Amino acid sequence: MTRPLVALLSVFTAVAVAAPAPDPSALLAQVREAYRGVRVVSARFVQTSRLVAVGVDREATGTVLFGRGGRMRWTYDGDDPQEIVSDGKTLWIHQVRDRTVIRQPLADLPESSRLALDLLGGFDGIERSFRVGTCGSRCIELTPRDERPDLARVRVELAPDRPEVVAVVTEDALGNHNRIAFEDVRRDPPVPDGAFRFAVPDRVRIVDGGRTLR
Repeated sequence: MTRPLVALLSVFTAVAVAAPAPDPSALLAQVREAYRGVRVVSARFVQTSRLVAVGVDREATGTVLFGRGGRMRWTYDGDDPQEIVSDGKTLWIHQVRDRTVIRQPLADLPESSRLALDLLGGFDGIERSFRVGTCGSRCIELTPRDERPDLARVRVELAPDRPEVVAVVTEDALGNHNRIAFEDVRRDPPVPDGAFRFAVPDRVRIVDGGRTLR
C-alpha cells in the first residue's frame, strides 16, 4: 500500500511544481475591478501581532469601516479600547484608556503607509511605492521601493473564489508581523452621517506632531 500512495503523492507534487506562477499584475487588476464603484466596506477584524524579540503574540478584535478617499474608522474592542479615524485629510488615534488623542495629517504619512488606510482606492498607483509580486496563487506581495526598517513587506491575501481582500499582513525588518483578517465583509452597507468624522472628547490630551497641544 505504501508504494501506490508514494506514487500518487509524487504525481500531485509534480503537478504543483509545474503549475505556472500567478501573474501579479493580473491579480492586482482583479482586485481593482472588484472594488470599482464600491463606496463603503464594513467588516469585523481580528488583528494578530507577533513580537519576535520577546516571543509574544497579541490579539485584538473590533469593527472597521472603509470609505473612498482614505476615509476609515477602526473601533477596537476589549479592555484597551481605541478608535482610529480618518476623514481623508487628518488621521486621529484615540487611546481611550490613556485619555490621549494623536492627530496627524495624512499628507505627512509615506505613500506606502496609506495602503492600509485606503483599501478601496489604495491599489490605484500602488506600483509607485511597491514592487508587486505574488506569495501564492491568491496572495499579492508588496515590497517597498524605498527601504524602511518599519516595513519590509506587505502580503495581501485574497479569498479563494473571488478577488476580495480577506487579510493584510505587514512585516518589518526584524521579522515582527501584524496580520489583520476581515470577517463578515459587507459592501455599501448603510452608515450613519459623520461615520468618518472624529469629535474630540472633553478632557483629553491632544498630541500633534509630537507636541502636546492641551
